[in-house]
Amino acid sequence: MVNRVLMAVALLLVFVGATALGVGGAGFRTGAGREVLARLGVAVLGDILHGTAEAGYLGGTFTEGLEARDVVLRGEDGTLLARFPRIVMRYRFQDLLSGRIVLGQVILEEPFVNVVKGPNRRFNYQEVLGLGGPGGGGPDPFVAFHDAEIHNGTVIIHTPTDGPHHGEFETEEWPEGWMRVRRVENLNARVAYARIASPLPGDRGLQFDIDELSVLLSDPDFDIRNMRGRMEIIGDSVAFDLDELALPGSVARVKGPLMWTSGPLMVDLDVDAERVAVNDVAGIVSPLPWGLVGNGRFNIRHVDADHLSFQGLDMRMHGPGGGGTLSGRLNLLVGPGGGWTVSDTELYLDSLGLDYLRPMVDTIPFAGRLTGQVNAEGPMDLLFVELDWLLHDSLVAGWPQNYIRGAGVIGVGAPDAPVFYNFQTDSADIDLGTVQRMFPVIGLDGRLGGTGRLNGSWQNVEFRGTLRHQDS
Repeated sequence: MVNRVLMAVALLLVFVGATALGVGGAGFRTGAGREVLARLGVAVLGDILHGTAEAGYLGGTFTEGLEARDVVLRGEDGTLLARFPRIVMRYRFQDLLSGRIVLGQVILEEPFVNVVKGPNRRFNYQEVLGLGGPGGGGPDPFVAFHDAEIHNGTVIIHTPTDGPHHGEFETEEWPEGWMRVRRVENLNARVAYARIASPLPGDRGLQFDIDELSVLLSDPDFDIRNMRGRMEIIGDSVAFDLDELALPGSVARVKGPLMWTSGPLMVDLDVDAERVAVNDVAGIVSPLPWGLVGNGRFNIRHVDADHLSFQGLDMRMHGPGGGGTLSGRLNLLVGPGGGWTVSDTELYLDSLGLDYLRPMVDTIPFAGRLTGQVNAEGPMDLLFVELDWLLHDSLVAGWPQNYIRGAGVIGVGAPDAPVFYNFQTDSADIDLGTVQRMFPVIGLDGRLGGTGRLNGSWQNVEFRGTLRHQDS
């Protein structure tokens, strides 16, 4: 079986070379003769595929390589797999005769690839190329490329889903049901080595050693400015070991898999970022402080289809243009509906603008700059915190200082949040200008201090303890 496949490919290349060189006789030197050989070469290629192949033009030389135009591959059911307006190939013919399909260089101009995951959980490219299927009649052949280039490529990925879900993500209706659609567009790449198939048991899936790659991804949206390292595709998962991943505001080393399922894109990525912009990953982890940049080590992992874990270790973030700093560690579990839970979280703030935190807590009743430390544990509606904070209130003239140290449970995220549940205030020194902005108090100015416990919403809070008023 394998020898027949290899010889068929070799014969195809011989036919193409003969067409270009004109060594097949006077009849083959004419346009009609070359068309006959081109059709014969396509027929040979179609015979070794589980589908059909078409080509508008085949040509080239043995010494300079081969060129194909308007190549179209389809599955046995007629579904489009790929369309290649132009392919340029270089190869060593002795590799073909020795049972190896090794091309020295491949250039793909504006390729379009249509990837579809069928009801049997296999992708159409696996079916058409006969990769990894049951009862294949022998091992896969060895097929590899060196120095591959892709210019302005497009890949559309269809995976089954349980309904149209319009407004959440793009879908299309297929004969086998609704399909979730993900787009890979403006793909430009230089690939040092690409392995398409191998008979060796340790060589699973497709392997690409990438020198440089840029692409636009959808669902979630990513603008990859450069990628360098290894990528392996096995079934519906892609494993990365990248020396560099560059996004609009980030540069990082990345390792781990992505998995396409019927639901959201599943990830388990370890990220070591020399520079990171939170906005670059907002499509995956939405509650993170918006607009911060910095560096650190991160893990982004789907616990299941509904829960995403984000761990930030040794984070050192800052707001551009003097917006303050945020450092420490953050363990965040994001659930459905925008809810979140933190664990073993310890953060240090230095004159950080409160607006950066509003994606996590959009009901903060203050504005200004925050300095201090917070330890947190629990879900957003019952969050145990230990805090030691100094707030400069930008909503009051002169930006007065407000200090509070305490511990207890706070609920955030609800319309009347923050809500206090037996929150113990160990020390407080509050400017009455800040108090009067929220609770008008006639005839008092200066500062308010005290210790005690808070219960209820900030708009209707009960305080039990000792208060001290110091007139200005």
